[in-house]
Amino acid sequence: MRVVRLHLNSRAVSEVVGALLTVVVIVTAAGLIYTISHPFISGSIDNINYRNAIKNMAEIKEIVQRMKYGSEISTFKTIQLNGGSISNSKYFTLRVITSHDTEIEWEVHSLSIETAGREVVFESGIFLKEYGTINPFPVSEPDLVITNDTLYISIYDFNGNFSAGGSKVTANFRHGFTAIFNETKSIEIESDFCQIWKKSLEEALSELSNPPVDLVDDDCSDKTIRIEKTNGSLNLIVTGVEVS
Repeated sequence: MRVVRLHLNSRAVSEVVGALLTVVVIVTAAGLIYTISHPFISGSIDNINYRNAIKNMAEIKEIVQRMKYGSEISTFKTIQLNGGSISNSKYFTLRVITSHDTEIEWEVHSLSIETAGREVVFESGIFLKEYGTINPFPVSEPDLVITNDTLYISIYDFNGNFSAGGSKVTANFRHGFTAIFNETKSIEIESDFCQIWKKSLEEALSELSNPPVDLVDDDCSDKTIRIEKTNGSLNLIVTGVEVS
């Protein structure tokens, strides 16, 4: 029987082993870099999407404010969601008592953009929720105007069964109506963002020595704040916007 013996060159073996070790080191290092950097990369992308959501909502606020003043009837906006969603499914409760003691109550639909555990809500102002917690610092304050004799509160009601998600969506906005309640005795707002409403109103009223309204039931324990007319007028401006 013939025996074949293979003789390997020791130098060749060393080069092969060295090459394999180099590959192993590179792959291991790449894995470590990915493991360490992935949360930061994901967090950075989430923050970019969040900032884009805030920017989009600010532009939407400008659109509906123009509709309130009658300078725009309808328009559309393309929104980059990058996996997020936008809808008008959420609402807050508004109660109004007129000078004739007539009580009006309705559910006012807000507009919200959600992305990666965060939510940007347009409810007269632009408010934020981050992982279920309300951010006490709004992007923009509620739409309030106060003079020595009158407080004007603007509310926007987004009508229609609107919900969309994905990478990019186009939302259509159409002005439905603008109603002015200028014989108002009191306005009650029940909202998750009660504390922001309260702070904004308190700061606005503190600038006047004899403000036209007063805040009552303002501890927000039941998410409710009420504004009552005292020395002047209390006007409510409601703008209905159809969104599709």
